[in-house]
Amino acid sequence: MMALKLKIVTILIGLTIVINTMLLLWKEEQIERINYISSWTTVETKNIKTTMPTDGVVVPEKFHQIYFNDQWGSFHEFLVKKEDQIQVGTPLFDYTVIDYHSKIDQVEEAINQLTSKKESLEEQLLKLKGLEVLDTEEEESPNDEWLNLQKEIIQVEHQISLVENELAIKEEELRQLEAQNNIVTFSSPIEGKIVDIQYNLENPIITIASDNRLIEGVVTEDQVLDIEEGMKVEITHSSTRWEGTILSVSEYPIDTPSSNQSSQYTIKVQPEEEISLPYGVHMTLHIINREVPDALVLPKAYVLEKNNSTYVYQLLSNGTLTKQTIQTGLVQGDLVETIEGVQQSSIVAAPPKKVFPNHPFTVPLSHVKWKALNWKQAKDHWNYILLGLLEHE
Repeated sequence: MMALKLKIVTILIGLTIVINTMLLLWKEEQIERINYISSWTTVETKNIKTTMPTDGVVVPEKFHQIYFNDQWGSFHEFLVKKEDQIQVGTPLFDYTVIDYHSKIDQVEEAINQLTSKKESLEEQLLKLKGLEVLDTEEEESPNDEWLNLQKEIIQVEHQISLVENELAIKEEELRQLEAQNNIVTFSSPIEGKIVDIQYNLENPIITIASDNRLIEGVVTEDQVLDIEEGMKVEITHSSTRWEGTILSVSEYPIDTPSSNQSSQYTIKVQPEEEISLPYGVHMTLHIINREVPDALVLPKAYVLEKNNSTYVYQLLSNGTLTKQTIQTGLVQGDLVETIEGVQQSSIVAAPPKKVFPNHPFTVPLSHVKWKALNWKQAKDHWNYILLGLLEHE
């Protein structure tokens, strides 16, 4: 291997001497028409995107407030305390019924209504799933109509689940009434954590935060115009990263609109994976408002603008440099998307001090770090040098 490297270095030194001698013999006007290239790069493909940054905070998906109606009877006692983790059906408080028989009638009526509602939702779900089968048979790949149908099916299934929970609670309430005559226990309709209890019985007497966590962010009035539900969001906290989707965008500003100040709006972001951080922890959000997969990109430093024209200096396979007009797209950091003008693997040069379009180019050997290159890279770099030095008009 050392012998091979020594051979390469010897050849390079010899060629350098020969080429420099040739340059000295050329006419002055020919020397001045050579483009001296200090650095170059190639057009590559990369997924790029533009994002809008903002801050967010971990919040419960929803708060469920429990109310006590004096007409139900006489409040007895709370059966939970603040910070308790509860499940669906956890007893929250009990009370003594004033009119026992009337209360039984009310509960039975509620059970009948919930049963009818459940049956209606189940019929609706069967019809939707029938449409799903038809769409699957007719379409080879999912379309917007199919995706909307899936969303509607999920919503109906969720509604059925809620009705079933509420029905189970009412049935348990009826069982207690029949077993204890006049003592009723009120059970939780959701799972979560008790975040507030009003011992003075001021409604709502209990507030429950759901276990599901969302990220709530604040955006400006300029940003909100470019934000839609369903947009992807990058969520970060310290070194941990999650993907998320915008669940909702508020239509009304946080504060009362004023002509003296800009308005701000809230967004809710649904993480794709569970976030187990405590409520109130602050996050960084990057809302992806445009994304281009496999975009052709170049570093900004190689893209030039003048007289409303955007261009690059391209190194051609015939050993000449040309000024190539391009059309650009997205900008991400120091990368620029190129839409027209160049292709993948096109070689683009940093602008030389003196530019001679359609004339030969040369690359100084001192700018090539041979020790850091493997054999293939060294071969590629040497080809570029030979193109510039040995192929000219």
